[in-house]
Amino acid sequence: MDRKTKIKLIARARLIAKARGVLLSSLGVWLIMITFAAPAEALERRLAFAVEGVVEAILVRSGQKVAKGTPLARLDLRVLSAEADAAMAAAKSTELALGLAKTNAEQISQLYDDLSTSKEELDHAQVRLLTAEADHAAATAKTEAASWRLERGTLTAPVNGRVKSVTGYIGLVVNPAARFTPVVVMD
Repeated sequence: MDRKTKIKLIARARLIAKARGVLLSSLGVWLIMITFAAPAEALERRLAFAVEGVVEAILVRSGQKVAKGTPLARLDLRVLSAEADAAMAAAKSTELALGLAKTNAEQISQLYDDLSTSKEELDHAQVRLLTAEADHAAATAKTEAASWRLERGTLTAPVNGRVKSVTGYIGLVVNPAARFTPVVVMD
């Protein structure tokens, strides 16, 4: 299914859900299908991980009722966790470097005010400070992205519903950019 068709289907499903007073969310690659009871007819949902990885656990079975937020499947979180840990360590390191650059810039500024250093030295200190600020901002953004990815390593039910079928398996390689392979179908 091409992107344009998928967008049209998602928009139509959202309109149907909105008409029934149901919140509808969509994820990039379908992995679990959920159908939930609505006044007139049931709407089937396919859910997927938004991140790549290997399925470590399928936490539901066919016919099982699930509440909103119930974990349905989980990826092997070791790589995602290691990425988050490394990003946090880098952010902490850049935070320390930023503190040192601020202190150094303040000291050089005071020396310049006292006529004990050159304008060139002051400019270098300010450049080091700006560089440290940029490095810290980049590291903080990487930390947030890694945390986001780690959170999405566990697929949860977006609404109350019933598992229609489980079509995935432990060891399934998930890639949001690849073609959809459903793991669980819910109604």
